[in-house]
Formats: sequence, structure tokens, C-alpha cells
Amino acid sequence: MELIETKLETQFYLPQFWQLKMSHFSASKQKPKPPINGIFPLDHFASCKPYMETYKKCLRASKGVHHKCQDQSKVYLKCRQDNALMADTPLEELGYGYKVEAVGEKKERKEDKGFTAGAHIKERKNKGWFW
Repeated sequence: MELIETKLETQFYLPQFWQLKMSHFSASKQKPKPPINGIFPLDHFASCKPYMETYKKCLRASKGVHHKCQDQSKVYLKCRQDNALMADTPLEELGYGYKVEAVGEKKERKEDKGFTAGAHIKERKNKGWFW
């Protein structure tokens, strides 16, 4: 008789245990945080799309080096500010107060070319005593 009672007890306690665990990770307890600088609305009328496209083309051409496209970025952000798609903030506060000097291109590393460790060691003419 005790075996049946313990079996019934586990049937009642097991679902409650899982409900407790699942409610601990529910999304209702997590509160979203707003962005630091407020909203950044979408450009539904595509008023700044040409400026965005020129900036993206510049980024692709420069292989992602953003400081080479700083002028296109300024024009795009200014367009967003003029069309009330962004807060009217001076560009100096957004990080455009100084010109970034171009840093020299990084040297090509062996690993970038497909370096294999030990490939430079050639077959020895006089083999060692153990082989």
C-alpha cells in the first residue's frame, strides 16, 4: 500500500516542480530597456535611402574600414536629422569632431595565406640515429 501512495505523491509533486522551474525563466519578469539615445525610427518613405546606399557602397569598397567613409556617414546622419528620423544632435557629440588618420594596412600574416606549421622543414639528408 505504501508503494502506491508514494507513486501517487510523485505524480502530484512532479508537475508542480516543473511548473515552478518554468515560471522562474518566464519572459514576463524581464523588462525591456529603452535605447540610450531614444528611438531610432525606420525610414518608411525612403527619404535617406540614396545616402544610405552610397555609405554602404563605400563600406564595401573599403572592406569595412569605416573611417574611410566618414563623409558619407555624416551626410546620411544629417539627412536623418533633417527628416526628423533622429534627434538633432551635433555631429561632434556622435564622434565626428576629429578626423581619423588612416592607419597603415596590416602586414599579411602567414596564417592569412594558409600557413601550415612545419611545412618549412625539409626532409633531412642524414637521418638521425633513432630512425
